Amino acid sequence: SQEDNLTVCFHMEKIHTGIYEKLSANLTYWLQLDTENRGTGRLVFENSMKNLESTIIVSMGEICKNHTLIIPRCSDDFTSPIEIAMKFSQNKNGNAEIQPV
Repeated sequence: SQEDNLTVCFHMEKIHTGIYEKLSANLTYWLQLDTENRGTGRLVFENSMKNLESTIIVSMGEICKNHTLIIPRCSDDFTSPIEIAMKFSQNKNGNAEIQPV
């Protein structure tokens, strides 16, 4: 098998000035590999799964997180594109969605 990396990045910036200089948001994101291929995964995460859930704290600027991908040797389809789906949501902390830090 062969390894590669998938990097997920989020960027946050203020669109207008306010009383808070620094803000942060707690995000959860989900990744799904090879979404169109229903058979054996042509691409999996380190845990041999095609799905991953992770959380990240985003503050002003950009933050990235790396995930290791495994390309199994047994794959017989090298010509079809591998689709990667991602969705994310903001975790709410009490009544506020974005918290001053």
